[in-house]
Amino acid sequence: MNYVKLVNFEVQRFFKLFSVVALIIALMQIGGAIYRASTFETYAETIMRQQQIDLATFLQQYGPLTLPQFLTSSIVELSIMLGIVVIVIYTFFIWYRDWLGKSSFIYRLLMLPSTRLHIFTAKLTTIILFVLGLISLQRILITINDVIMYNVLPAPLYERENIAYVYSHDVLAILMPHTWVEGLFIYGFGIAAVTVIFTAILCERSFGLIGIVAGIVYSVAMLVVLLSPTMIPALTMMLYPHEQYMCLIAVAVLVALVSSTISYYLLTRKMTV
Repeated sequence: MNYVKLVNFEVQRFFKLFSVVALIIALMQIGGAIYRASTFETYAETIMRQQQIDLATFLQQYGPLTLPQFLTSSIVELSIMLGIVVIVIYTFFIWYRDWLGKSSFIYRLLMLPSTRLHIFTAKLTTIILFVLGLISLQRILITINDVIMYNVLPAPLYERENIAYVYSHDVLAILMPHTWVEGLFIYGFGIAAVTVIFTAILCERSFGLIGIVAGIVYSVAMLVVLLSPTMIPALTMMLYPHEQYMCLIAVAVLVALVSSTISYYLLTRKMTV
């Protein structure tokens, strides 16, 4: 129950930030969809008028607008990058915020009558929920953008694509993997990376300047470990792609466990109240 209460507390603390980021992303993409559809219709009319061709000839030469074309536009990529950057920044802020101010809130957390591992896992869970929330938002926005462009553009100028084909494009294929093995690899790698960052932060908080160096060295070492299955030519040649994914997943789990153990040690042994 202490863990659940801590997660609920952390979620309440980041909910306002999440709401603002989600609103900005939604406005960027919805506004972009309306603008893209309107400009494409104007573009089609201009081309047909200048070249004196009919709609069928225009579609044959230039093709209709599709959702994947919009999803690979700069406005959508920029909105997704915004979400990623905010998550990375918040991964640091979720810890350093507790040390800010005259009465550091971290000491109240450390004095809670429960294992300090709950503090670590609650913050990790919050980051995961943040990521899942933005991915869910993107799924909703894909449907909304499709409906917007379908209604703004005349039917011949907008061609609806199969949803599986839509999700296979560029960054969407990374955010929303097609297979459970790919999903475990991508999100396992991400979770492992977050635990490494948490450990580096706790090193800095525990040892000061020496901790900064230790945190950087540890982060680089763990990055090498995470990528090690792809850096061994003999291993990559012997294994099938799905077997390589399984190796990477196993390494990510190992890194996450090691980082969590070190973080727990630092929280219990090196941080006193």
